Amino acid sequence: MLKLFVDEEDDVKKDPNVSYSIGPKISDWDEQRGEWLKKNPNFNNYVNGNKPRVLLVTGSSPKPCENPVGDHYLLKSIKNKIDYCRIHGIEIFYNMALLDAEMAGFWAKLPLIRKLLLSRPEVEFLLSDSFSKPFGS
Repeated sequence: MLKLFVDEEDDVKKDPNVSYSIGPKISDWDEQRGEWLKKNPNFNNYVNGNKPRVLLVTGSSPKPCENPVGDHYLLKSIKNKIDYCRIHGIEIFYNMALLDAEMAGFWAKLPLIRKLLLSRPEVEFLLSDSFSKPFGS
């Protein structure tokens, strides 16, 4: 049978003595981000003058749910998130890719959040859909 999804590959035995790292250490990020924002004035970290640019990070497994009702609720959930973001002026990033085979479940978002922090320096707040909203509506 042809394997269609990355997360269906055979498990490889991991060495328990090797420590895990999400990626190389990032130093001086605040300075690098500040310099980037100065060099790229068209990418404002605030929108409408004083509202911080916010990016909501969400996602789901690339595989369909075992029960079709699950897919229905997943679709309703993402529609609700998209509507909420549109109403409140929040950008949304929906991910279905497994970026790191060693990170499973909710932990799988950590490599994605790291990549988004580095690739989207104009974003002032990055929210995961598993967090509570840190500011008023």
